[in-house]
Amino acid sequence: MLDVAVIGCTLEGLLVADRLLSAGFRVAVFPGYEEPLSISKLIKIEKSEYDKPSDLVLFMEKLYDKARGHDNFVFYSGKIMSIVPFNDSFMVSVDDNIYEAKSILLANNYDNVAKIPGEDQYFLRGISYNAIGQGGLYMDKEVAVYAQSKKAAAEINYLNDIGVRTLVISPNQLFGLARGINRRIIGEISLVSGDRRLRYLVVNGKKIDATVLFIIRDCIFPKSLFRDIKLDSDGYIIVDNNFQTNIDGVYATGNCISKVGDIKKAISRAVVVGRSMNSYLNQACNLV
Repeated sequence: MLDVAVIGCTLEGLLVADRLLSAGFRVAVFPGYEEPLSISKLIKIEKSEYDKPSDLVLFMEKLYDKARGHDNFVFYSGKIMSIVPFNDSFMVSVDDNIYEAKSILLANNYDNVAKIPGEDQYFLRGISYNAIGQGGLYMDKEVAVYAQSKKAAAEINYLNDIGVRTLVISPNQLFGLARGINRRIIGEISLVSGDRRLRYLVVNGKKIDATVLFIIRDCIFPKSLFRDIKLDSDGYIIVDNNFQTNIDGVYATGNCISKVGDIKKAISRAVVVGRSMNSYLNQACNLV
């Protein structure tokens, strides 16, 4: 079992991982992207978040190389499907694999993709982000799929292969779809609504009946991982002075709690997060 699952190969994610690895904990970093990316590509993505990124690339490369020198460090690429609390730990589902961790650090960058009005309300009430994991529940049934990722074709093809009838909605032309997937709409979903469960979508101004909607994106929103996590009015995760969320064992840092933009600030926050998670894990292991 892992001691810490760090969601996001970001500066603050690697800084906290470095501190916890030095304290002897088993740490895994999950970039959260749906395809394996080189560390240089991940650093390039992170670099855009900072005002003065001149030294960031070298700094992150050194952090990553240092982490790889620890026997307790693991790096898992792949798309994160879900994180589910399980007794006193968490089950992290990545592609077709499941990893168990005692604690979670959310340190992932957000995408610019805006949420659909009504999306949070109907999450797990007809809306899901896990087409691969939950597709089998809808064999020989109709579902809608909102493809906001250029890589969505693989998941849609999987649904088709197992007998799920799909209505594919995408903002732009989606390439790579299997033959036989003919129900396609080019457009954007402007609203999802219903009663206690999802009942319909509004696409290009037209109402379309739907009780199941799989949303496929490259980014990870907090609510897609933890339904009960508390966010502020701007969509950032709310944390206390120790950077713990309202969910015990789940911490957050980086630009999922606010815009960082400053390397020194990132380092100072990582010190506090690392110390807080160290204390939490020691208590959980009855070492204190």
